Amino acid sequence: MQAIEVMYCPPEKDDLHGERISEIEIRKMVDNFNANINNVKGNLGHIKNTDKFYPIKAWVNEVDCMIGDQLVVEGTPLVKIQFKDPELYEARKSGKIMGLSIGAMGRSVEKD
Repeated sequence: MQAIEVMYCPPEKDDLHGERISEIEIRKMVDNFNANINNVKGNLGHIKNTDKFYPIKAWVNEVDCMIGDQLVVEGTPLVKIQFKDPELYEARKSGKIMGLSIGAMGRSVEKD
């Protein structure tokens, strides 16, 4: 019961807030996530912590590929999630719950 989820946009692509990060910063983010992966807790809707799923590992996608019916471009940060609860896993597979938030904090930097 595993899913591969997108952690953030590919390098230099805008997120929903109109912000973006470089490939170097994406790689730093993934390295930091993996270094702290045992401290990452599952959470539902930014409201409720849960032990029903947890991250296994994160990586930067090295080539354009299809995951299911979704094109995932090179440079996209991904994370593999292990589900321990069959109902929650089915909800993810059906699309009832979607996405992933890594709960990160950052700061905006003006770019020339």
